[in-house]
Amino acid sequence: MTSYKKTKILLASASAFAVLTATPGHAQVTDEIIVTATKRAESIQDVPIAVTALSESALEVRGITDITSLDASTPGLSFGQSGSDARPAIRGARTESVNERQDPVIGMFVDGVYQARSSQALASFYDVQQVEVLRGPQGTLFGRNTFGGAIHVKTNKPVFGELDYMASGEVGSFERTRFEGMVNVPLAENLALRVAGFSDRSDGYITNLQDPNTNLGQTDADGWRVSLGFEPNDVVSGVARVSGWNTYGIGGGDFGYTVLGTLRDPDGVSSLNGALDPINPRSGSGGTLQDPGPYEVYRDFPLTRNGDAFNASLDLNADLEGVTLRSITSYQDFDIYRQNDSDFSPAPGNYSSVETAAETFSQEFQVLSNGSGPLEWIVGAYYLQDETSEDFIFETLCTTGPGPNPRVSSCVAPSTSLGNIAFAARGIVDTKSYALFGQGTYQLDDRLGVTAGLRYSNDEKDFDRFDLDVLLNTGNTVQIVDESASFDKLTYKFGLDYEWSDDSLFYASVSNGFNSGGFNTSGAELSFGPQTVTAFEVGSKNSLLDGAMTLNLAAYYNDYKELLSQGFIATGPTVSVFSTNAGEARTMGIEVEADWEVADDTFLTAALALTDGELGDFVVGNPFVRGGQNVNGGGNNLQLDGSDIALTPDFTATITGRKRFDIGELGSLTPFVQFAYNSGYFTNDVNFIGSKQDAFTKTNARLTWDSDDDRLSVAAFVNNIENEAVLNRTVVGGQDAIFANYAQPRSFGLKLTVRR
Repeated sequence: MTSYKKTKILLASASAFAVLTATPGHAQVTDEIIVTATKRAESIQDVPIAVTALSESALEVRGITDITSLDASTPGLSFGQSGSDARPAIRGARTESVNERQDPVIGMFVDGVYQARSSQALASFYDVQQVEVLRGPQGTLFGRNTFGGAIHVKTNKPVFGELDYMASGEVGSFERTRFEGMVNVPLAENLALRVAGFSDRSDGYITNLQDPNTNLGQTDADGWRVSLGFEPNDVVSGVARVSGWNTYGIGGGDFGYTVLGTLRDPDGVSSLNGALDPINPRSGSGGTLQDPGPYEVYRDFPLTRNGDAFNASLDLNADLEGVTLRSITSYQDFDIYRQNDSDFSPAPGNYSSVETAAETFSQEFQVLSNGSGPLEWIVGAYYLQDETSEDFIFETLCTTGPGPNPRVSSCVAPSTSLGNIAFAARGIVDTKSYALFGQGTYQLDDRLGVTAGLRYSNDEKDFDRFDLDVLLNTGNTVQIVDESASFDKLTYKFGLDYEWSDDSLFYASVSNGFNSGGFNTSGAELSFGPQTVTAFEVGSKNSLLDGAMTLNLAAYYNDYKELLSQGFIATGPTVSVFSTNAGEARTMGIEVEADWEVADDTFLTAALALTDGELGDFVVGNPFVRGGQNVNGGGNNLQLDGSDIALTPDFTATITGRKRFDIGELGSLTPFVQFAYNSGYFTNDVNFIGSKQDAFTKTNARLTWDSDDDRLSVAAFVNNIENEAVLNRTVVGGQDAIFANYAQPRSFGLKLTVRR
């Protein structure tokens, strides 16, 4: 679709948007959704920002157990994934790099605590109260600055004076077994303990034809959380939490689990405009063909994935006359190790490993007004100290020579040398972040309010890089880089909100955000600068049909500057990743969310997003000339002005329906259907064969039986009925090989739940 046509559609949608927002209703919503997006417990219909909230029951009925499944229920949100790394994108702000040298562009929070690494976001959901997705930069209310949006997971707090428990078991496709449990125990009148946990196992949905015992994409994870809630008096209350998470087994690799081949011109030379050559070009592959399909591969080396995390936090509140004081203190220790068959073949050629470790401490203080006057405000201070290290090792398991195809190399003989590390590096980034932030809303009259917010952020980063291959092969430590940099920014938000009626809210805002710069281990530039965004938004929240329907709309325009792009540079038999400030982009769009109680116990919901996004002056290296190592050096650059933004479809729509049927003493039956449409997208900034996902649909269905007393339920479900192989990440690596990652195929299962 051309930009002109997309703009016409957007303008037409905006006209309909204006008509809808001018049509007031006359009743309140019967079942309010309460969110804390503005750091206060408010109805989602009273919050003048674009936010999607999914309650515990909504997550359950949709079968959502991790963050990557939120996109179908959230307009403007997309998810890419490679190996153990989540790559969320909101309104064109996409996660390009997930290494230790760059901060996430989408902020992840659990119980108000910032998650420093994107990989931490893949930990499973369990005993969750609600998930909130905020679209656009969030800086004047959150402790940690966020660039493109925020995803906030809130777990259930301990409940005073109530003994409660829940246990569930699930079996399904790929030999999956999942168990969850929770118990809430009152210890005293104002003291309660809540313990929750899960265990998840599966044999993997990607068949390894070389060794069926090492199928890829296995699940082998456990998690636990202990929460202590206390309220010693009418002033002070708090929650102390300690949690852990472990994952093992066979994962999905680093950049992608399957190889598609490469692109070559008629002379056999790598070329962006060439045809797809299905022969695996990786060093040591022996000229084997590309993998047979999205869910079938040949690997002689297991793709190990081992991770663990420990988290501790203390959330304290003191309600004083006129103000509330809040303190959030947290400590996190996270480590994940990934091992990959680097020749992507059944040949014993090469393997690589990446280990990321992060130790994070944060302290946030908030002071909030709690009076009844026309001014509502919050001020806060934030400190974060994070040390993240990443080790990358590439090891040759055999000597190589000419293969059966002149364009590839083959394994000649197993390596007998202990010093067979071809390349290895360790990067360590020590970040200290300081911030002051505040926001206030003043009610000019009963209907009109004005909001203003400011934030000052300062990130100080120290970067060290060591040559691990020298250390591992000779025992000598060689430090290559020892650099420091400081990034600071003053960001703002201004907004107006107007209550058109008791059931209709209109709002408009402008805000900006930034994502601080960082360092490269290779490439033409040692460091890269911050990314910035200026975001404009207008929206309306409405209660219609005597409270039976909520209709929320948002229109936005985002102007991005100095966006990062990821490139690769040849380093011996492998490649190193680097980031560069490639240029500009802009997105504009319309988002619609509707929830309608059609009749008693009959519900329809809709989430739609229409997006027009494209790159502006945006220069990157050609990925098909040995990884684009000449980027910014001339002769190998691509100007992507006018190209689509990766992971940004033109149109998405999700329609869900559920109906509860009362069957008397036998309980009730509730069928649920979710239908999602996606117009398609590119998975890479550079658009090439193999990087495009065409339009697709995904349908999920669920049938739940609940006992008459609601203590027992059984649910049967099937996800991705179409069995669509959805491409969600493509990247070009060493020897110009194209690596790809696909979302899960069709799955089905049965779940039994027992409650108190």
